[in-house]
Amino acid sequence: MLIAVCTAIVVTQAQNASPSPANPNANATARAILNYAYGLTSRTDNRVISGQFGSYGDGTTYNTALQQMQAVYNLTGQWPAITGMDCATPAGMGEVVRYLTDMWNAGNLVTLSCHFRNPWTGGSSTDWANRDTADQWDRRSVLALTTPGSSAYTNWIGMLDNLAANLQILEDRGVVVMWRPLHELNGTWFWWGGQSPADFTALWRHMFDYFTRVKGLDNLLWVYSPNTGMNATANYPGNDVVDMVGLDEYSGVTENPLQINSAGEYDQLVATGKPIGLFEFGPIPATGAGWDTTNYNWGNLIRDIKASYPRIFLVQAWEYVWQMGYSRYQGQSTFMNDSWVITRSDLPRWSSMPTTAPITATTLAPTTVRTNTPTRTATTLAPTNALPAATQAPVAAPGTRVTSGIQALYTFNEGTGSIVRDTSGAGTAINLNISYPANTRWLPGGGLELFRDVNITSGSAPARLYSSLIQSDAVTLEAWVKPANTSMNGARIFSMSNDTARRNLSLAQFGTQYEGRMRTSTGTDGNGTQFMAPTNTAAASLQHIVITHSADGVTNLYVNGVVQSTATLAGTLDNWNTVLYLNIGNELSGSASWFGEVHLIALYNRALTQAEVTQNLAAGVHGQSVTGPTPPTAVPTNTPTRQPTTAIPTNTPRAFPTTVVPTNTPTLIPRPPSPPACPRSSRPPSFRRPPPPERRRSARS
Repeated sequence: MLIAVCTAIVVTQAQNASPSPANPNANATARAILNYAYGLTSRTDNRVISGQFGSYGDGTTYNTALQQMQAVYNLTGQWPAITGMDCATPAGMGEVVRYLTDMWNAGNLVTLSCHFRNPWTGGSSTDWANRDTADQWDRRSVLALTTPGSSAYTNWIGMLDNLAANLQILEDRGVVVMWRPLHELNGTWFWWGGQSPADFTALWRHMFDYFTRVKGLDNLLWVYSPNTGMNATANYPGNDVVDMVGLDEYSGVTENPLQINSAGEYDQLVATGKPIGLFEFGPIPATGAGWDTTNYNWGNLIRDIKASYPRIFLVQAWEYVWQMGYSRYQGQSTFMNDSWVITRSDLPRWSSMPTTAPITATTLAPTTVRTNTPTRTATTLAPTNALPAATQAPVAAPGTRVTSGIQALYTFNEGTGSIVRDTSGAGTAINLNISYPANTRWLPGGGLELFRDVNITSGSAPARLYSSLIQSDAVTLEAWVKPANTSMNGARIFSMSNDTARRNLSLAQFGTQYEGRMRTSTGTDGNGTQFMAPTNTAAASLQHIVITHSADGVTNLYVNGVVQSTATLAGTLDNWNTVLYLNIGNELSGSASWFGEVHLIALYNRALTQAEVTQNLAAGVHGQSVTGPTPPTAVPTNTPTRQPTTAIPTNTPRAFPTTVVPTNTPTLIPRPPSPPACPRSSRPPSFRRPPPPERRRSARS
């Protein structure tokens, strides 16, 4: 009893005291917001900030984020007070900056999390296994990321530099960010999880020092955000480097009322004296039976906060089927119009604080980075994938190739560096960037070997290419590749996509089969229609693969000059998503790695004839050629079945213009699921399972 009384006294004193930000140089707006947060739970009403997460920053999600915000308004007549994004991919930071700026100027508070890629391997945030040891559970210590001298440290600093440059843009625009790094650290599904308290604390403090003292970012409020259902403060880095604390909660099927103190986690955070938020809330399970069929009443949430968790000052609904506007839910109006709940109209107008002149959405320059802020690009590091000078062999002259209609051509003759150049000569070159050159190797005579997780990406949408293909309603994708093995499943050789759920065109390997996917305006969703080559067509040897699609819908998949699959995909290419990137060897989200040699990728704005496919096959590549196999006795002629889909919200509104923050209510139309950040594995039973194939999501943040 005495301990409880003393704890209550300490917490009350912390609440009543004028809070000092962790960064002593925090700007006036950041201090005002922190002071506001501390004072909320002593109020009799207007004390819980409502929130709706936007989406992952991957180049496609600005409108998705607006749709999810608008869905809440359409149902309740109120705008959520806070919204956020995730810097899942460095290439998508432009849209992150733009969305956070626009929503800040609209009157919202904003938050940012990050699925950091693995600095040792270049893999996704869930690439936690240590394949350099006999026991993959022998995790790499994050302490190595705080000391110069290793490639992992260099990669880590590069990621921080990229982030800092974009956060500086937000500071210049007057935007204060609730910065929530290294979230769910008490779990084991991210590479930064499962660390000792000392090592994790060192990593957090190193980042804090780098951002505040080295980079001089004074617009951040630092949020420590563990997961529910386990000890929340074992790795707490200290009150002097934390401004707010929070929990990530995904409720169980029968979880009524809300349970966020089963392991004492809520009480542990109360004891820190910091404002406590549910920065990531999913009202239905993340995995297990019934994970995506459970109904939820949002009125129960505010009921339970009042009854059991009165120190909660913020709730941010997650995206996809966890968004507040999801069609299976009810009680959203009860929640948003409760006297305890703060909506956007209830907030002080932070954007009017005198940190910088207001910037309107139409004048934003989201991809501009301060030139005096170091930004990581692949070319700033000495390439580690170059061939030694002695082994740089001359490239053999190729045979005569078809050139009519060529729009992009990658011959992989560079031999060194991190840029793959478009040599088509069709207009402005669409060059590609190798995200982790150390995970690739240039081959003598031409070609590039991908032996660890990597993404070779355009870094932006190829407008010229899309304009040409959509106008012609036809396309050919040609690839000369040598798979490393025939055990890869869903590995992307080439993809026009930004995630695993939406694409225009892709070529993937499933064991001994090749899969094509293509979007058309009739009969296909955002993930495209699937067509497969028969088993035993993919082999660990050099192969020539071609997908052709003509304006009349005839679609063929060739392997070594032989048609292995044909289908009729009716419709036009008018519904192609023109913000998707070009990617080789992976999805942009890092969730579908392909390993092997890439020797050529070509794109045409017409369907090559069989004779032309044979001509390119005969031309060979890099002095190598293959002989076409004996044609199979039967070629599939039926239109392939589509992968099963996960239920999606039916009340999500129409996308708005990307430069205008909506102020009125649009007509509601269905939307495809939000893009994933990364797939998960080794999650406790209470966590999210990935949806069905090809709509696989990493569920959570």
